[in-house]
Amino acid sequence: MTASINASTSSGVVVTSDTSGVLALQTAGTTAVTINSSQQVGIGTSSPSYTLDITANANASIAIGQSSDDPFVWLDRSDGGSNRLAWRLRESSTRQLIFETGTSTTKYGQTFTQAMTLNNSGNLGLGTTSPNSYAGYSTITLNGSSGGELDFNSSGTNVAQIYASSLSLGIYTITSIPLIFATNNNERFRVGTAGQLGIAGANYGSSGQVLTSQGSGSAPTWTSPSSGAMTLISTLTASSSSSFAFTGLSGYLYYFVIFNFNVANTGSPNLIVQLGSGGGPTYTTSGYNTTGIRVSGGTINATNNVGASGMYLTTQLNAAVQTSGIFYVTGVTSSYVAEINGFSSYYHQSGDYHIAETFGGSANVNLNVTAIKVLTASGNMSSGTISLYGISN
Repeated sequence: MTASINASTSSGVVVTSDTSGVLALQTAGTTAVTINSSQQVGIGTSSPSYTLDITANANASIAIGQSSDDPFVWLDRSDGGSNRLAWRLRESSTRQLIFETGTSTTKYGQTFTQAMTLNNSGNLGLGTTSPNSYAGYSTITLNGSSGGELDFNSSGTNVAQIYASSLSLGIYTITSIPLIFATNNNERFRVGTAGQLGIAGANYGSSGQVLTSQGSGSAPTWTSPSSGAMTLISTLTASSSSSFAFTGLSGYLYYFVIFNFNVANTGSPNLIVQLGSGGGPTYTTSGYNTTGIRVSGGTINATNNVGASGMYLTTQLNAAVQTSGIFYVTGVTSSYVAEINGFSSYYHQSGDYHIAETFGGSANVNLNVTAIKVLTASGNMSSGTISLYGISN
């Protein structure tokens, strides 16, 4: 039996009594609120389990109560199948606000996992029960088995991410938008969608410019290199290539060529340099002089090669070699003799490492150099790169 107070539609307020210690508040004979002998209040349920137990229907319930001295709010709902999902917000004895999730097959039967913690210093932890704390700072701690990530969406589309793991920190834009850095509410630096660097907005400078410091009081700026600065003109990649040519050259006093090739084993795979002039260009194929090539631990293989068709960069070898080095061309204005000097190559042959050097050489012709060609006497350069740099007047 249950004592009740009923707001009847025919008899007014009707009171019934018994000794069960349970009170039901009714309207039109239907129980709306039940208070049991433990002073637990049920709304929509005649068997409340907590201080306040609200059941909207068989699929959704809300409970307010306490466990030991920890007050909580418990949301329990059906997943549409045999399981029930729950979210519980509670305060712990250590004055932390804890958000938990859990599943069960019965109402209020969940075992909870702590998902989020807000401690009494205002520090928030996701995936951890102990958010990091530092004196004078408020923190957000993200803790996952692989790391933590912040995702930023716009109208439901993921546009940016910040993530960190034990291996790296990543800042990503997912869609085609720039990455912008600002101070004092003004943009200072950006990375464009193609990886270009912008100063104070979409100011990416022009090809060949360099980023120059303006001192401690101003932002850096894009500037054109002053006279004498070295500029990368071009880089070419080998793929079964028998020759490389840099053409259309002008405006530089010195050219430096840096190369690293795998030269195929076909005949005598020498590397040779030829200089060209004019818009064609026309390459000079005589008048070169290699004054000496020496192989470490070996003999001089070519000396006083006057009148040759090109300047030798490597010795004659009857095996595939990995060779690298640098040479420069100077005196590239009209009426000057074009010179090739300062080469040192490093190559690998038959399990041993050797060094080959040219002590100097020249093309004994007067020309205005507009092209530099590197070629093989036979075979090809199967892989590797060659880069041309220039130093202006």
